[in-house]
Amino acid sequence: MEDTKAERIHVTKSKDLGNCQRRIIADIGTAYTESCAQCQEKHKNMRGAATYHYVMKASQTGALITEATVQELHQFTPFHELSGACQVETRQRMTFVENQNEPVQPAQADYLARGSLQYEFASELLQTPLQLIKITNVQTQINEILNHLVRNNMGEVHEDAPLKFVQLAQLLRVAKYETINAIWTQVKAKPAFRRWLLDTVPAIGTQVAI
Repeated sequence: MEDTKAERIHVTKSKDLGNCQRRIIADIGTAYTESCAQCQEKHKNMRGAATYHYVMKASQTGALITEATVQELHQFTPFHELSGACQVETRQRMTFVENQNEPVQPAQADYLARGSLQYEFASELLQTPLQLIKITNVQTQINEILNHLVRNNMGEVHEDAPLKFVQLAQLLRVAKYETINAIWTQVKAKPAFRRWLLDTVPAIGTQVAI
């Protein structure tokens, strides 16, 4: 769409992230999800869509993008639609500020041959997009959640067990090695506590877990 008064061109495009011809993807945070091959033939339990909006203006060298906005919506339905679904929405907006003469040097890396596509995954560790618990005293809070998990999941799984498990993982991520080792010393002789801690350690995702 062209805005003749403002001398701008608006371009909007959408993308179905679940229907890609040449799909290269990295799933983060789905280690505990299970995919049923037969169920996937009927419907996808993980779907996503993205919408991009660009505002451009004419310049001497061609079209200049002055603003770019993207909105992504990801939906994960573990079982079926009636049981509800988990949705994650992300938004990003970039605005043109200035033009610099110095060109941006691309990162030097060895890429796998995938036709004309070049890709690069960031090296930083992005694993806690949402902080589910306010951290005051790490060791005390870890012990409280461990006691809660053991006490309330003896006969059957309590409904808040997934939330408490994620909170425990987040606390362990910010805990120092000495703190985790001290907690391990306390619970290693207690089978119920030991199991919960060992199940959570792989989800920490830092060198401390090793």
